[in-house]
Amino acid sequence: MNSFVRKSVVIGILAGLVLLVFFAMTLTLANSLDHVVEQFESLWFWILPLVVGFSVQVGLYSYMRFKIHEMANSAAAKELAAAGGISTGSMIACCAHHLVNVLPILGLSAFFVFLAQYQVAFILVGIVSNAIGILFMLEILGKNGLYTPGGVPERYLSFDLRNFRLMSTVVGSVIVLFAFFWTYNSGFSGDIKNELSTPTLDQQPAGSKSLQPQTSEEGNLSIQVTPVSVSPGQPVLFGISFTTHQDDLDFDLSQQATLFDDRGDSYKPVSWDGGSGGHHLSGKIEFTPLPAGTKQIRLVLYDLYGVEERVFKWTL
Repeated sequence: MNSFVRKSVVIGILAGLVLLVFFAMTLTLANSLDHVVEQFESLWFWILPLVVGFSVQVGLYSYMRFKIHEMANSAAAKELAAAGGISTGSMIACCAHHLVNVLPILGLSAFFVFLAQYQVAFILVGIVSNAIGILFMLEILGKNGLYTPGGVPERYLSFDLRNFRLMSTVVGSVIVLFAFFWTYNSGFSGDIKNELSTPTLDQQPAGSKSLQPQTSEEGNLSIQVTPVSVSPGQPVLFGISFTTHQDDLDFDLSQQATLFDDRGDSYKPVSWDGGSGGHHLSGKIEFTPLPAGTKQIRLVLYDLYGVEERVFKWTL
């Protein structure tokens, strides 16, 4: 292994570590150290290829710079300059969605809420861009002879990588578009490891009224409320899921929810089994049975993420 290769390997490894540190610092400043651990535990299978791809790309970039400086190859130098911007985009795609905590003061909150919602899709953009960037750099290495003749890389770099790179670009673009389409149509929050177990209408007890779920997206907090049981004489049950990318869900829902009927009577929760803390909560909240003849109900959630009241209404 010559000195150029050794230096490039070291630089690539350091670049991967810098990306990990940047990722961790961004999460720590925006949320907490616990959130860093949570994100790495749940997204490691996305973060790892992103970091490895970034390291390889930076290593190749450094190697080409060393070789071009040595060979004074102007044609390769021009292509290298064109390749330089790709790796920067990967880092931005990885971490930009966490700026949701900072950018509202600049008037860009809507855009970064969008980034947070499509977290995994944007990380996938970074992975695909890394792969394309690596192929592009390998193509430059092969076309300009920036490798040691007779070595193992020569077997692979002697191929025409251009068509392979173009095909990979098309396939990668299709994968990314599918990821965005899937996220949009499935209501995914982006953290696919945390598909929240909110009860669906198919799970409702027999005899329960068939009522549609309702959602609220105010205050950087996504809430879905699904009526599970609203039959007279039975405890009233709602399945509720919370998703956020800002701070922790450290409220006690049993103290911040009230159910009202059309007579004006109010009901406080009997129980809430979803707990608190973290960035994703899901559980059932129970109220005492409604009187016979109730025609309308209204569930109000108070003082969550700066929103004084969130109201969910159903007609029975």
